[in-house]
Amino acid sequence: MISYMAIPGIQTTEITKDKVINVVCRYYDTDRETLDTTRRDRKLILPRQIIHYLLREHFPKMSLEKIGAVGNKHYATVLNSIRVIQNYLETDRNFRRQMKQIENNLESF
Repeated sequence: MISYMAIPGIQTTEITKDKVINVVCRYYDTDRETLDTTRRDRKLILPRQIIHYLLREHFPKMSLEKIGAVGNKHYATVLNSIRVIQNYLETDRNFRRQMKQIENNLESF
């Protein structure tokens, strides 16, 4: 899990669901409409999983069903997405760097 602390003197921007989706779509050069299709290309699966993970991290009270609305996924698929991303974060240094870059983009978007 990535944890965040406010740094004194640095203003943070508000993170919204749409902002998370837009930043991840931009990072992976895809669009929202494509993510909402039933296609299961690897190019689309990873961005969807990252969006599910980030929404859960930033909005812990958001229901899995609402998170699953991104990509029209069942709540069990959302849970799996979160587990997959957690595993990548624990085991893949390059993926951790990518996630850090996405998080930085999210803060500065």
